[in-house]
Amino acid sequence: MTDHQAIIEADIWDWIVEYVEKNHEFYDDKFPPCPFARTARLKKALDVRVYPGGDFRQFITSETHSVIADSKINTRVLAFPSYYRWFFHCKSFIRGFNEQVIPQDYYLQYGKTVDKISRFKEYFMRGPYFIVIINKVSDVINGHHQLLKTDYYSHWSKQHYDAVVTRRQDMFEKYTKR
Repeated sequence: MTDHQAIIEADIWDWIVEYVEKNHEFYDDKFPPCPFARTARLKKALDVRVYPGGDFRQFITSETHSVIADSKINTRVLAFPSYYRWFFHCKSFIRGFNEQVIPQDYYLQYGKTVDKISRFKEYFMRGPYFIVIINKVSDVINGHHQLLKTDYYSHWSKQHYDAVVTRRQDMFEKYTKR
């Protein structure tokens, strides 16, 4: 890993600890954006990888297969330059790749780092990192069932709930019933 990649990895860890794990005003300061991230980090079941350049499909595929092969890691965050969030073919690849990995109990979702600006050496579009999160889908679904017993989702719009929860559940049901 280069020094520059180490800086980016440190940014992502900082974002996880300072944003993802902290109770957030959106949830009336009762919940963090991901209520399970801290436990995963402390159990060393979460790690971070920085996109080194090259074919993003190969990087995502390789990192996903690495997580599947490693029984200790349940979640991996892949960090990309900001402009990847505008690449339709990247998001399309991730959606299609889920068809292959969901039957193996993994799921990829994409997003961006909130409050953390990318330090990739970009030629244009400074902004938050684009991230791909590889999760063990059974853990995510079990966590979702636990959160349903709380008011965690009470502030979510229907559109956001459908984009995150309903889409994941639909894909899980479709690709595990083969």
